[in-house]
Amino acid sequence: MKQKAQQDITNVCIPRDIALKAAILRLESVSDEIRSGYKIIKKYHKTSTIFGSARTNKSHPDYKRARKLAYRLAKSEYAVISGGGEGVKAAANQGASEA
Repeated sequence: MKQKAQQDITNVCIPRDIALKAAILRLESVSDEIRSGYKIIKKYHKTSTIFGSARTNKSHPDYKRARKLAYRLAKSEYAVISGGGEGVKAAANQGASEA
């Protein structure tokens, strides 16, 4: 009977073990991304990061504000970091590149 119980526990723990290993791999990836970000921030003394929704369209006031803010920051010699992508991040990239 004890052997059966031990076998059941092992079967339950295998998926958890796999999930933990996958989580560790994701954390290592996130850690690498954070390190890369810090390298950029170290390189440029004046930096600004703009966060926002990827679903904000070009006609939305937040898109226009992000674009204008990034433009002004870049004109003031700040490195603008957005992470890339659509929406507010695209607006930040556009504003900074127009400066």
